[in-house]
Amino acid sequence: MSNTLHPESSEKTTRLSWSLTFLLIALIAGVLGISKIFFFIFLILLIVSAIVTALRGRPPI
Repeated sequence: MSNTLHPESSEKTTRLSWSLTFLLIALIAGVLGISKIFFFIFLILLIVSAIVTALRGRPPI
């Protein structure tokens, strides 16, 4: 069965994959003690992403 009938299931799979990837990165960063650096990097990325989304006129999720 292909995902062409249900494109939202493909999007959900992609989101789940990304969230698991970031969870793994966070766990490794916590073990290595560099979580504060990653926190600020991801905080900056979140702010930049929010600004770009607002400037493009797309509504939030």
